[in-house]
Amino acid sequence: MFHLRLFPTPKFTGPFLFVLLLFFSPLFSQNAPLPFYPEGRYAPGIPSPEAVLGFPLGSRPVRHAEARAYFEALAEASPRVRLFESGYLTHEQRALYYVVISDESNLNRLEAIQAKLARLSDPRRTSPADSRSLITDLPAVAWMMYSIHGDELSGADASLQVAYQLAAGTDERSAKLRRELLVGIDPMENPDGRERFLASMQQWGGAVPNSDAQSIHHTGVWPWGRTNHYLFDLNRDWFILSQPESRSRVQALHEWHPQLVVDAHEMGSFDTFLFNPAREPINHNYSQITLKWTERIAAEQARAFDRYGWSYYTREWLEDWYPGYGSSYPYLIGAVGFIYEQASTEGSAVRRPDGTLLTFRDAVHRQFTGSIANLTTAAENREALLGDYYRMKQEALAGSSGGVEAYYILPGENPSRAAELIGKLHFQGVEIEVAEAAFTAKALRSYRERRPADRQLPAGTYVIRTRQPLRPLIDAILEFDPRMTNNFLRSERESLEKGEGTRLYEVSGWSMPLAYGVETYTARSAPAVKTRPFTGTVEAPALSHPDPAFGYLIDYQDDSGVQALLALFEKGIKVRAARKAFRI
Repeated sequence: MFHLRLFPTPKFTGPFLFVLLLFFSPLFSQNAPLPFYPEGRYAPGIPSPEAVLGFPLGSRPVRHAEARAYFEALAEASPRVRLFESGYLTHEQRALYYVVISDESNLNRLEAIQAKLARLSDPRRTSPADSRSLITDLPAVAWMMYSIHGDELSGADASLQVAYQLAAGTDERSAKLRRELLVGIDPMENPDGRERFLASMQQWGGAVPNSDAQSIHHTGVWPWGRTNHYLFDLNRDWFILSQPESRSRVQALHEWHPQLVVDAHEMGSFDTFLFNPAREPINHNYSQITLKWTERIAAEQARAFDRYGWSYYTREWLEDWYPGYGSSYPYLIGAVGFIYEQASTEGSAVRRPDGTLLTFRDAVHRQFTGSIANLTTAAENREALLGDYYRMKQEALAGSSGGVEAYYILPGENPSRAAELIGKLHFQGVEIEVAEAAFTAKALRSYRERRPADRQLPAGTYVIRTRQPLRPLIDAILEFDPRMTNNFLRSERESLEKGEGTRLYEVSGWSMPLAYGVETYTARSAPAVKTRPFTGTVEAPALSHPDPAFGYLIDYQDDSGVQALLALFEKGIKVRAARKAFRI
């Protein structure tokens, strides 16, 4: 709080006081914040965020330990809340977790619901008649993910209020959300980045908050908090899976089979609020069955914002080309992906060009309101969402839009690298087979030679058939050259010729076989070869001479040679490298 002392200056007191009041009035006379949920009534005995945190939610950003303490208290107090450890730690040893919230009748049969959702996700196991029975019985799953970029703060704080509303709300809408939905909340996707950013904000902040967005309190210093401990952008890592945070999230999604996935972000301080639907280019592997839902979800969110008179927009710079964002990856597994971008305040307040003051509490309120609006849409359309989820899986089984029936990945001269790629596909639920003998495959296309040719492929070749429930994921990861529409290419060319730059947001190429440098072929006919299922493990090669008289030779062409060298160095073993080819 400011304490203003006025000294007696009779000649100037009136004008001086008037000018000071004009200058400081926005800081002194901010209206009391609106309640997060105007019609809110809550069950006694279930703690609010403020009761556990010791300060009003939105008055400052919540630290990782504080958020964890609140969710533990909520799970302890409410039979409607379950806290799950993902089994993963961040690089800074923070446990990754999520909560699942629903009514007691759903939580009491949680394992049965998971099993039925797994059946619904595979039409090979579930007939249309069986699917109708499952859809009548099952809650829809909505997965709410917040603050994957650590310096985009307000989403994580909003997740606490969302959880409280779902667990403790006694109004009819809250009851319906619990009855119709299983809501998963991943409250803080990047705790290491968030803690780094909050430490920076604490370091550069002062006793008096600075609302100038250009001040160091708002900009911070490199490496900021967007990335994780090793400075990876986790929102580019969804199918690359290089980081433990990514593996934690993807594992949870494939265990719970959600129909709606919300991805909450922040953007520039002078902006407003962006959400789906996206504009072109849109990746052709996303099904129209799921894409159409973004319009319906957006309409309800718009109505929720209109009630407050809040500004928002859709499309503009938001495109859906790269499938490795948190808002696009869900399309590949049958869910509706939905993104938020809330104007950032860096945890305090920002004076905007129009003179208005945007506070952190305002940002949290908007994230909360969007979340409840999206959950309401899902609850009111539970059966339709589940039905479209099943239909999207049926569509996947019908085959690839590009006519590809199978991908062949060869172990080659670097089998460890091929195995790593295969392992990541397997981790995401892709069904993979291994050829037990050499075979001839007809009319194959490679990434280097686009003309079809017959080829002899070796035993050990990895075979990935596309007619499986995760076909969109398979094609999106493995295809070499996804095509944009002619309409978008025309607009892109026009933009470039005008000197306005590309209309692509960012990532434009990601083919995993090219990134890994593994030999890969596509086939337009089903393979005719004896195979065995890939189970997730690769047999390590045996030593050719386990009891050598002199020493060991390690082939350094394979990536495992690098790992072996590191292990030998760590043990203090002397290693020599051949500088040219030799024969023994």
